[in-house]
Order: sequence, then C-alpha cells, then structure tokens
Amino acid sequence: MDYKKLIASMPKGIERDTLRVISYHIGKERAIGRTALVASLSEQGIHSNERAVRFVIRDLRREGHLICSTPGDNGGYYLASNLAEYQDFRQAEFVAKIIDMNETVRAMDHAAKSAFGVGYQQSFNIG
Repeated sequence: MDYKKLIASMPKGIERDTLRVISYHIGKERAIGRTALVASLSEQGIHSNERAVRFVIRDLRREGHLICSTPGDNGGYYLASNLAEYQDFRQAEFVAKIIDMNETVRAMDHAAKSAFGVGYQQSFNIG
C-alpha cells in the first residue's frame, strides 16, 4: 500500500498524523511505543493522550489499516510487514482474547442459569 498517497488524501487531524507516524514503523522490530507515539504527535501539533490514541488506532484498524501491536516494555504499534506477522498479531491479540471471553461468558451463563433458574436465556444483545 502506498501510505504516502493515502495519508496525503486524508483530512488533517489526529488520524492522519497517527497513521503518518506509524507508517515509519513497519515490522514488529520497529514498533513505536504508545508514549513515544503521543510525544511524536505532540511535536506535530496534535496534543492528545494515550487513551485517545488507542481509540484512533482502533478506528484506523476498522478502516482496514494493518496496524499491529505488541505488549511489553519493548512493545508498541507497527504496520505488519508481511502476512505471517499480521497473522501472529491477529492470533495473539484478537483470537486468543475472543476464545478466552467466550469461555468466561459460557461459565457465567451456566452460573446464571443455576442462580436464576431454567427460565434464564442467554442473549448477545449489548446495550
């Protein structure tokens, strides 16, 4: 993907500048930490905080940008450099969490059925 053209076509603001900064961090070994990302945005005149940046990253991912992340002291955000790197991120950060959450919900549903009787029916309605 030609990120220079894409970024140039985006409206000014935190999303464009976040994607610009991350576009210089291709591959897990070149990840930029959240604190460094916020500082870099501040240097560009985008004053934000780590929480806002997390939401921007989420939105950019939902737009289809392959922004990956890795936890820990040397962790941070980066663009996937290849399919294997994306798949590793996907498995570790999303699939494993989905499976874990599903197990938790199933156990809690079972407990709710025991606590509230056979009339309890699970639902995926949120809100």
